Amino acid sequence: MDKVANRNSWKTLPLPSQRAKLSVKRTFSEQEYNRLSVGFIPEEMEDKWFIFLENNVLFFHRSWTGVCIYEAHLDNNHSVKEVWVNRDNEQYGKRIMRMMRNY
Repeated sequence: MDKVANRNSWKTLPLPSQRAKLSVKRTFSEQEYNRLSVGFIPEEMEDKWFIFLENNVLFFHRSWTGVCIYEAHLDNNHSVKEVWVNRDNEQYGKRIMRMMRNY
């Protein structure tokens, strides 16, 4: 079995106050939720993400910097209630912001 990721498994920074709400509609099956609850701990340089679930919030951090890019808040039925994305230009590059505006 994979090691379960938690906040202390990797360097993390909190999601900054400069953030935007994304519109996401998704419900995870019990099996999918169980897999999400294990998270993902990077093992090599090519692994760009550190992901963990805490109190029904799925956190996505960049592995090299620990910067939080996304927070996905889930309800007790494993449905996405809200998703927040980092909008701090110093943490989440302007090039990425321009690309996201085009979607």
